[in-house]
Amino acid sequence: QYSKQLNSIHDIDRKSIGSYLLPASIYLTFLLSDILDSKFIFILPMLILGISDPMAAIVGISFKTNNHKIKILGIDTGKSIFGSGAFLLTSFVISLLALYFNRGVFDLKTFYIGLAVAVVSTLAELLSWRGSDNLTIPLGAAVTLLLLM
Repeated sequence: QYSKQLNSIHDIDRKSIGSYLLPASIYLTFLLSDILDSKFIFILPMLILGISDPMAAIVGISFKTNNHKIKILGIDTGKSIFGSGAFLLTSFVISLLALYFNRGVFDLKTFYIGLAVAVVSTLAELLSWRGSDNLTIPLGAAVTLLLLM
């Protein structure tokens, strides 16, 4: 039996490794940003993980009508169209805002980096299983930023 602390982490009906991967993810993303001396490589992935992932869950659970489950190669991902759409939209908006404040300019590069981070993060969330998105989302976003900035 779990303690009453951190119910949001332990109160899920499926088996998940997410609560174990979250600290590792935070540490690895921070270590990468520290080695590269770029706080931004830590901040944006953590914002996406902290806002877009819960938003996807809330939207995916809340909307039932026409919210079809996504299948890849016939395998049910357990993700819904509306939830993944919410993840993509929120991660794109967060990326655009963060990139604008970081770079000080809103140009085509800001747009395409923001879109790339959002798409990679959404794919990382979509293809993850049993909580592994706590690791794949921030690392996918961080690697995308490294490659494009």
